[in-house]
Amino acid sequence: MVITGVFLIAPLVASLVGDSNSELLQKRAKQDLVQQPSPTILAFDRVWNPGPLANAHQPWANDCRVCHSTSFGRVKDVDCLTCHQTVGDHVTAKHPKIEGLNVTCASCHQDHNGAFSLAEQNKHFTQGNCSSCHSDLKTKMPETLTQNVSDFTKGHPTFRLQLALDPAQPTKLTRVRMEEGKVLQEPTNLKFPHNVHLTPEGVHSPKGIVKTTCASCHEPTLDKVGFKPVQFEKNCQSCHALKFEPTVSNREVPHGPVDAVLSTLREFYSYTKLNGLPMQTQPLTPLIQIGRPGEREPSAVSFTRRSGDDRAQASAAATELFEKTSCAICHEVQRVAGPGKPGTSGKDLPQWSIAPTPVAHTWMPQANFSHAAHLMQECSSCHEAKNSKKSAEVLMPAISGCKDCHAGTVPVAQRVSSDCGVCHNFHMNPDQQAVQKKSHPIPKQSSIQSSSYLFSSIGKSK
Repeated sequence: MVITGVFLIAPLVASLVGDSNSELLQKRAKQDLVQQPSPTILAFDRVWNPGPLANAHQPWANDCRVCHSTSFGRVKDVDCLTCHQTVGDHVTAKHPKIEGLNVTCASCHQDHNGAFSLAEQNKHFTQGNCSSCHSDLKTKMPETLTQNVSDFTKGHPTFRLQLALDPAQPTKLTRVRMEEGKVLQEPTNLKFPHNVHLTPEGVHSPKGIVKTTCASCHEPTLDKVGFKPVQFEKNCQSCHALKFEPTVSNREVPHGPVDAVLSTLREFYSYTKLNGLPMQTQPLTPLIQIGRPGEREPSAVSFTRRSGDDRAQASAAATELFEKTSCAICHEVQRVAGPGKPGTSGKDLPQWSIAPTPVAHTWMPQANFSHAAHLMQECSSCHEAKNSKKSAEVLMPAISGCKDCHAGTVPVAQRVSSDCGVCHNFHMNPDQQAVQKKSHPIPKQSSIQSSSYLFSSIGKSK
């Protein structure tokens, strides 16, 4: 009788008394206020604790009501969301609910199984739970573009990439499924052949022949998950300098908007015309091979020697830069009629337009991939950059390449067994959720500055 009173009646009475506070808790929840703990009297209900909580929840190990808002009931989703307010949905709100599919937080996240249980569950949430719905998803949701998936080795479709296919709308992204044996194309308005820069013979530079590798341009982020966007000034300019008067000055035009380039030239030649700078017979610094290897030899042409006023000299230098030696080497350049940008020094010079490039974006936003876990592999193991001749080629590996090292849930010799949780999250992250639920503007960049797009997506999460 004593045992019954201590372990059943006393906790039950204390719990029922605590239930009288539930209306207050509900009112606070409706007001979007943080739910306050309401422990039972003397924490009598802790005798019902079925096992140790996960590390993150242990501060409330003696206060069951922090998570269990009602007595004798499982933790409700609303209780979890009191703290986990930024957890994303599994699918967007626009999708209809699937009849018969009742997945709650507690369906996958089961606490009271030890200090590290939840952490392990979150990593492997996994094959059976996912495939129970996704193996026949087309029947449940005929309108979905997601293919049926049962196992990575035996029943996984080819990857789907997020591409900017319309050069006129660089912020519009479309998901396209890969086909084995075919390389997807994404127009960039750039001229960048990877194979030329990765040739074993090396490329010309001010220091002579340099053998560039992937690491010459692609710098990993601190966490080594992805790569930093390639920047012209940091990664390209050492070989592709933008000098325009090597016999007079080491100055270069900026890698920026057209009006900034033209204004730099206009001001430079006005200054040299007024001050009569002496000419050198040899360049001040070694000339850089600006054109593609084997196509154009460096020259020491000086436009200050040409007849005409400073405007004519600036116009000649601009034509050389935009159409022959610099801009046109990497960009789609077109001369346009009319004056330049009002209020700029170069508004009276000939004008050009640089074709816009897509803004940097992730090709596989709903999949997890860490380069840190693949450091033992060469870049060429996954990315066919050495044979790529066009910047439009999307150098992402096909699923067949991943299957060389990864198997499904059934163990295979010399392959890593991989369940759904290795590459996918159950919840969309908040950024993806915001993009899905509303129009998410992408920051605008100038046409030249955004050229770093060419390299930025390679090495981001798949």
